[in-house]
Amino acid sequence: MTNILFLWLPISISLAALVGLIVVLIAVIRSRDEQHKLLAVLEQLRSDQVATAEHDQQKEQHRLQQQQLQEQVGALKRQLAAVMQQIELSVNNNTEVKQQLDNLAHSQAALEQQILQQQEAIQEVAEQDPESKFYQRAARLVQQGASLEEIMDACELPRAEAELLYSLYKK
Repeated sequence: MTNILFLWLPISISLAALVGLIVVLIAVIRSRDEQHKLLAVLEQLRSDQVATAEHDQQKEQHRLQQQQLQEQVGALKRQLAAVMQQIELSVNNNTEVKQQLDNLAHSQAALEQQILQQQEAIQEVAEQDPESKFYQRAARLVQQGASLEEIMDACELPRAEAELLYSLYKK
């Protein structure tokens, strides 16, 4: 039995060493797989961290852009308020100018009315003077296109006076 024992002992030890070696190899393979998985997880964490940092940068840039846009909107609002004030002043000035033009138009109409009254008064005075009555009538006839002989007959004027009136009022 000792013989058997000496014979089987190296085989059993070899077999045990072989099993131990297989167990160690399996453990090493498993640890490599776990290491690869851990490396993949670490790589994923790094890429997530980089993506988060980039996202934070973009977020900060958007915040800065939004702040700049708000400042620009504020500036535009101030400019709009200034333009609205200028428009309001312009409208008020235009209203004043329009009122002044209306006043001038009324004054002009009143002056024209006075001129007409003065012309009528002059006409009445001229018609009251018997000598100027003939001259006024002759002037109207010339303006209406009457001939020299018609003026002389209608107004009883001498030829020289009729020619003078004809040359004065013929236009």
